[in-house]
Amino acid sequence: GSFMIEGAGGLGILTDGQYGAVGSGNNSTLATCGPNAGHSITYTLAGSPSGYDITNIVVYGGWSDNGCDQQAYTVYYSTIANPTVFNVLSSVSYDPAVGGGVRTADRVTFSSPTASPLAANVAKVMFDFTSPSGENLYSGYAEIAVFGSASAPVSQPPVLFTDTLPATGSDVVGSEGT
Repeated sequence: GSFMIEGAGGLGILTDGQYGAVGSGNNSTLATCGPNAGHSITYTLAGSPSGYDITNIVVYGGWSDNGCDQQAYTVYYSTIANPTVFNVLSSVSYDPAVGGGVRTADRVTFSSPTASPLAANVAKVMFDFTSPSGENLYSGYAEIAVFGSASAPVSQPPVLFTDTLPATGSDVVGSEGT
């Protein structure tokens, strides 16, 4: 099932503070992103202590000026085990060839070619709109949808942090203590 869907309309700023409200009319619900606009956005996927298995990502965007419709970004993810270390998931540089005078919007979908997820035990997903470079002027993003399901619980063996017995005490393996 879907565990997070985010529409850009009404969003005040991207994570990096670079996104402001865009224009009016056709572009009023789009988040402008790229080298001269919003640089990145990071989603924290809360609710599952073992993270999420990501199965696909769908990004919808475009612009009302002729030809300004390239989607260009790199998607990163972090895991529950290392929530501050981001790994590259994939990059997109999609620039459809459309005849002059046509305003376009397009949908880019990431999905695994196998039955396995794109990434497992995911804690955060980050979109970096500055890489790859070369976005053709502006693109506005109206919808970012990440789909998946809660990861299976990660089994962790118990860990003894300190030995609480007094220096003169003793114990028998398998006995109980308080």
